[in-house]
Amino acid sequence: MLIMKKFRLQKRYIFLNGFIIFAIITCIVFSIVTGNRYKRQFNAYEGYDSALLSNVSYTLEGDTVEISDMKISGDRCDFTVIGVKRGITVMNLHYDTQNTKNNVERIRFNVLPFNIVYDVERMDFAASELALVFLIMIILLSLGTLIYSFIDYYRKSDFCYSMAICGGISIYLFVVTVIIAVAIFMGFEFDFFTLLVVVVQGGNIFALLIYPFMFILSIYVVISNIVLIKKEGFRFLNLLGVIISLMLLAGMLIIIFVGTSGLNAFSFIVSYLLNVVAVLITYFECMLISVIVCAMMAAKHIPPYDRDYILILGCGIMKNGRLTPLLKSRSVAALDFEKRQFEKTGKHAVFVPSGGQGGDEIISESEAIKRYLIKKDIPQERILMEDQSVNTYQNLLFSKRKMDETDKDGGYKAAFATTAYHIFRGYVLSRKIGMDHIQGIAAKTKWYFHINAFLREFIGLLAQEKWKHLLMILAIMLVILGVRIMAIM
Repeated sequence: MLIMKKFRLQKRYIFLNGFIIFAIITCIVFSIVTGNRYKRQFNAYEGYDSALLSNVSYTLEGDTVEISDMKISGDRCDFTVIGVKRGITVMNLHYDTQNTKNNVERIRFNVLPFNIVYDVERMDFAASELALVFLIMIILLSLGTLIYSFIDYYRKSDFCYSMAICGGISIYLFVVTVIIAVAIFMGFEFDFFTLLVVVVQGGNIFALLIYPFMFILSIYVVISNIVLIKKEGFRFLNLLGVIISLMLLAGMLIIIFVGTSGLNAFSFIVSYLLNVVAVLITYFECMLISVIVCAMMAAKHIPPYDRDYILILGCGIMKNGRLTPLLKSRSVAALDFEKRQFEKTGKHAVFVPSGGQGGDEIISESEAIKRYLIKKDIPQERILMEDQSVNTYQNLLFSKRKMDETDKDGGYKAAFATTAYHIFRGYVLSRKIGMDHIQGIAAKTKWYFHINAFLREFIGLLAQEKWKHLLMILAIMLVILGVRIMAIM
């Protein structure tokens, strides 16, 4: 039953991947079968107006193609290019107009394997129209699938990292879709490679559009860090927001520089690297926005009032053994939730204070939380301590073991209480250890602490899922390299 459930959850991805494979195979087969005959059109222009053609002829520099079916109609010349063998041939198209004589248009054709004709100037080939249709369908299907998945994760209260990835890629594809729609509305005609360039670089436009927002966010982060340092003291971690803000603004300047200077002004390698940097900045911006949205949703979500256990995640205690304001807020959030649950359903929950003893702590975090709970009239029989963990992952893992030992059938329902900025990461870690049904209870924190702590959490999430991001970075680099190679073939 569980296997069938997982299969149903992934059917949409199976369909999407199957369609992408089908589209690629179809385009390859179509190119092999028909790609040796490429229909080309040439229009002569004088200023901004079309010019009537006359005395049209051609010469070929190379023997890899043949020209047939040449027809002249007004300002247009149509002909068919037939691939004969691999290699490059330059076609010199000679023509007159009513105002100019002895004009020459140089058109370069590269014959690929299976004698597929590739128009270098237009970056076009026989199957490009079919590929264009498939690419648009893939973008729309991917966008719809990812948005549906994002909503499905939210509906099931499954705030996992896959949800954030769906959100981040959806933002990118949505921007690309809007760019395409606006361009079509304004009368712009797309071909396959133009659309491919938009897919690769469309995020740069998005980055430029949200630059004012990112600039304001950076200023807010810097201000919050200054207040944090004044309130909490100077530490390197308290400067994290300032460092990231400066990196973000520098990255945005790179995007503007790349977008306004023209990549053709640089060597291939330099322009390629600038392009990669610009797209990666956009990618991580999309991921940051998605994680922010997911974290806000997770923090706003209230678990059902049917919990058997409520974990309280430790985060350090004071030197005298009392709770820090941060840890106290987590304990208060857990107590408030349990109180509301009892009022609504008459069901009490068992508290699971979690956290070991640090080298500079007189008691364990778990013991400190337990003492606070007892002061709040929670009986000891409703407190299940976990006092060996040293980080959030172990908080959840060791607490799960305690609950499994107490509740042998494993059918219990649990929640974990932690600070609002930490909720999403708690969900991600709990899914990694198999706690698929645990839900979070968010505790409030001060505004100036929230943004800096959240940035630390975001970096932690990136590091935790580093292999996924490295694969995505590699894929982005390969796609951009492929597009740029096609542009200079």
